[in-house]
Amino acid sequence: MSPRIAHVLCPGLSGAALLIVALALAVACASPTPTPTPVPVAEEGDRAMVHYTGTLDDGTEFDSSRDGFPLDFVVGSGQLIDGFDNAVRGLAVGASVTVRLEPAEAYGDIVPDLIVDVPIEEFPPEMVGQLAIGMAIPLSNGMQPIITNITDTAITLDANHPLAGEALNFDIELVDLIKPTPEPETTPVA
Repeated sequence: MSPRIAHVLCPGLSGAALLIVALALAVACASPTPTPTPVPVAEEGDRAMVHYTGTLDDGTEFDSSRDGFPLDFVVGSGQLIDGFDNAVRGLAVGASVTVRLEPAEAYGDIVPDLIVDVPIEEFPPEMVGQLAIGMAIPLSNGMQPIITNITDTAITLDANHPLAGEALNFDIELVDLIKPTPEPETTPVA
């Protein structure tokens, strides 16, 4: 600050006193350039909470978290399809991304070997009358194929994921991020 400005701010002072006031004000007003705080972004091992909406190419919405709680998962843990997981990596809290995933990045292509015609006589007769297209049939191996066709002689079961063969579009917003707590270092005992 110049002595002239110090004289305007403190008109009763002169000479050395003005110079001291000018120096004091200059030091008080000077501040170091703040160091920007790095913004954390989602990385492997982080716990991420996201809101998302998933649509097909024709605009049909197949899933959304927008009316409920965010999806909570660990990035890179294999809990989600690869393309979704990869889309979250590098996002900062509050950031959004829109991605289109080809089937290979989502639920894969349709596998014809997972579609089978089961003779109707293999089903208990009391069950046959209750079967309907779109119904899931739990199997002993844990799979739940969907009934896609019923004829007088066979029932067609499809064990592909319902979204297999589809390109998926996601609007994803990272709403919270928790970095893992580092393990404390331990000193070996002699």
